[in-house]
Amino acid sequence: MNALESASLVMIPSGYEDGTLGSLKPTDGTGDFTFTRGSNISATRVNADGNIEKGYENRLLQSNQFDTTWTLQGGATLGARVADPNGGNDAWEINFTTNTSSRIEQQLSVINGGVYTFSVYMRVPSGTQTIKIFTTISGGGFAKTLTDQWQRFELFGVSNGYTIAFPQLRNDTGIAYTAHIYAAQYNQGLVAYPYVETTTAPVAGGILEDMPRLDYSNGSCPSLLLEPSRTNLVPYSEYIEGLDLTDLTPTPNATTSPEGLQNAYKMLTGTTGGEQIAYQEVGTSGNTKTQSVYIKEDSGVQWIRFFQLRGGFSNSVSVFFDIQNGVKGSKSENGTTSVVDDATKIEDAGNGWYRLTLVCTDSTNNTQFDTRVRTAIADGSGTRVSNGSYFIWGYQMESDASYPTSYIPTYGVSQTRLAESCVVNNATSSIGQTEGTMFLDFVYENNGGGLYGQFVANATGFSDFLGWRVLDYNKTSLQILVRYNNVYQVIDDVASVFVIGNRHKVALKYSSGNIKVFVNNQEKFSSTATYPTPSVPLSKHTISGATINLVDSIQGDTISKINQSILFPTALSDDECIALTS
Repeated sequence: MNALESASLVMIPSGYEDGTLGSLKPTDGTGDFTFTRGSNISATRVNADGNIEKGYENRLLQSNQFDTTWTLQGGATLGARVADPNGGNDAWEINFTTNTSSRIEQQLSVINGGVYTFSVYMRVPSGTQTIKIFTTISGGGFAKTLTDQWQRFELFGVSNGYTIAFPQLRNDTGIAYTAHIYAAQYNQGLVAYPYVETTTAPVAGGILEDMPRLDYSNGSCPSLLLEPSRTNLVPYSEYIEGLDLTDLTPTPNATTSPEGLQNAYKMLTGTTGGEQIAYQEVGTSGNTKTQSVYIKEDSGVQWIRFFQLRGGFSNSVSVFFDIQNGVKGSKSENGTTSVVDDATKIEDAGNGWYRLTLVCTDSTNNTQFDTRVRTAIADGSGTRVSNGSYFIWGYQMESDASYPTSYIPTYGVSQTRLAESCVVNNATSSIGQTEGTMFLDFVYENNGGGLYGQFVANATGFSDFLGWRVLDYNKTSLQILVRYNNVYQVIDDVASVFVIGNRHKVALKYSSGNIKVFVNNQEKFSSTATYPTPSVPLSKHTISGATINLVDSIQGDTISKINQSILFPTALSDDECIALTS
């Protein structure tokens, strides 16, 4: 489009570096967005392969410098550096003695009840030998066979009752031998993640706290995922046997999860009792809870009954989900608890997986909440399935939440994903002072909150600004509003075309006292009224100089997927605005 050549700022999510989301224009970096999410690795996205990608951390120190923070016991010694699996010379020779306590280990702090996986590459120069791998002081060792080929061995464990772990490699065979070791890692979770090397401090990999989430859930082109702060109250989102199980036999790491790794549980139902997975949260107030879980069909189970209880069945809801056909079934409501129908849904997560979401409210504002998963022989039936099985991963309960956000992994305690900020400061040169055009291409993902695009004329309040808003105050219908000179103008006729979860394009142009708004290739608003001189472009109620901010949480939680954000220092023609929003 020729109009793009005249743009002063063009952000199409495509690349990031060191906490910066790059803009295509200007090319000198002054239009790049600074991105922050706080110091945690609890965020996830759907990556280009269609898998959920998360952050993780190697908690071992000097992960491939075995002569430093590592301890040798039972006469074990280190030898020369040797060839590693990647063609370098960074592996280590270790000599085990006949002492059955001959070992190498490292002590580190862990969360009591935390789920961890220890991994390391090992081989022997020739033949075969046996090594025993330990994960924590509460777990037993597992014997592994070493060959003359490099293998990455991994073992997960739970540090029940302990805050100190000793991941170790021990030769208790009584036979002395030499082995080669390389690249040790101790990360949270049920499986080993791609190796990241450490020195004097833990090092994180995957989605980091300052990394913009370029999300591919809508296809091959990424969008920028922006979400509010949320907490997953369930302490074990993947270690399902850490929750309360009744008449179920769990098998860990039984199949590939939506993460693309083999870390999903298989649940085999028995024949007696009310089989279920359950978790109870006590003490978190708020009358709205959202719970979600990923489930995949295996054998004999078609219907899943998803429960939420407020301290007992007298105040409870349940919804039935068909995990063969991806269909939401019937519901039951008891007492003061009710289902939020529009937000309760089943979504295709790929490879046979579905994300089941149940949202409910309770007028009694109870502080005890139970989430439960059961099987059912049919829609609406209270009879469980005997001797059936299904796969499960990613259990989540969000408090004070009227809709689900992206998956937040937990490994023994609840985890909070902090709110995101995506900002361009000192953007004065990108702003059209007497005329201009604002454009945003986005997907608005939830009921509640608002998405803003506005120019503020002063830094003292909200009365003098020009801009548009996508807003849903009452959580029943969307509106687009234009405000100038402290007056809101509501664009009423967009409700029929403006749909939550769909992609939308909005452009606002202004010049010489004329304002026009275009939505999805149609002119929707026009006014000849005067307006304040633009000086600050915003997409949030944040007045802090010449700033562009792509998300708002003042009026409520907002999930948005930003496909493009463009500023023009001139007012485009009507035809150009229609083409731009098509």
